[in-house]
Amino acid sequence: MTYGIYLKEPQASIPASQQKATPLVVIVSHHNRKYKKPLGISIYPRDFVKGKTKDEAVNSRLRKIRSFVEERLSDLSSEDAILATLEAARDIAATGRDGDTIERENNRAKSGIPTFSKYLEEWVTRGGTSSRQRKLFKHNMEKFIGPDIDWGEVDDALHFRLEQKMISAGFSVNYQRKTVSQLKSVMEEGRKLRYHTNLAYKDWKVTKEYPDMIYLTADEVDRIWGVELKSVTERKARDLFIIGVYTVARFSDYSRVSDEIIHDGMIHFIHKKTSTPVCVPVAPRVRAVLDRNGGKAPTLCSQRFNDAIKEVCRKADICEKVERRYSRGARHITERVPKWSLITSHTARRTGATLLRQAGASMREIMLIGGWTSEQTLEHYLRMTREENAERMRSNPFFK
Repeated sequence: MTYGIYLKEPQASIPASQQKATPLVVIVSHHNRKYKKPLGISIYPRDFVKGKTKDEAVNSRLRKIRSFVEERLSDLSSEDAILATLEAARDIAATGRDGDTIERENNRAKSGIPTFSKYLEEWVTRGGTSSRQRKLFKHNMEKFIGPDIDWGEVDDALHFRLEQKMISAGFSVNYQRKTVSQLKSVMEEGRKLRYHTNLAYKDWKVTKEYPDMIYLTADEVDRIWGVELKSVTERKARDLFIIGVYTVARFSDYSRVSDEIIHDGMIHFIHKKTSTPVCVPVAPRVRAVLDRNGGKAPTLCSQRFNDAIKEVCRKADICEKVERRYSRGARHITERVPKWSLITSHTARRTGATLLRQAGASMREIMLIGGWTSEQTLEHYLRMTREENAERMRSNPFFK
């Protein structure tokens, strides 16, 4: 068996200046029969000398094709095998990708089983509300690991390389955790669909970092409520934040509160993230916000909200310096910043839970109001400074 890459029309008898571009073809000869496949590359015969062209990109693809075909010559005993190899050679010429990967994907396609990378493309399109996060995950996988991964390659070595590259890129511990969790989720989906039997991901541990998350005191909430604001956007942000505090909800939930879901003085809704139904009393300030906004929460996207609420808090004089600790890659950073600069949409939920606890609500009551399913998770939302804790402990008999 022999093979070669040739010009379809050599035009050797035609002067170089009059030659026309002609396709390159790969030909495999087996049992006195020739199998031909155009590579989709056309060049001038005068530029094709000793199997090379003047274009190094084309030469690179031709080298890959030759290497790929040569490795398989001894195994090409059937017509189907020859045709499959020629088809892969054409794909190499068209994409420049690795021949083994292309062959594997072609075989997978025939069996109806996608590779990990192909499945990931379909997984991203099912993003829903998490579409942006899924696209970022796919981007990071291709950037750090590569675009052509099969299920069996997602092993402990790949996991280690991914973590090391995320650390080098300066990703936070929680972002690393989220990426690995998403990878495990995709692998689990693939296993349930019987696309693979690789269980390496089952043993991967994901760590979570709980930074010093702040909350606002009752006095600071009062200051936000009473601050004079001229900006329409800032007034919307303040009103949304107040709804968030008194519903102890996430932004995706408290931003859709309206009179339509209020019955007998109670707000009834289902948390988008967890599908947990909750029922929350309508606080007087929430009622006032709805009344001055036409019976519904003001409309504001989360990014504009997060920018505006910081300015609202700054104008409400929430300017004390607080300690902020976080990680970037392998570095742990501590800095002191104005409190207003750390306020986000989620601060409202944390504030509501903490103020409820300080007002005497039980853990069970807060869980039902806020939709938490475990006390352990809720514990990370309840914030209290050392000074506040000492003041509460002053009345403990131990200190009498």
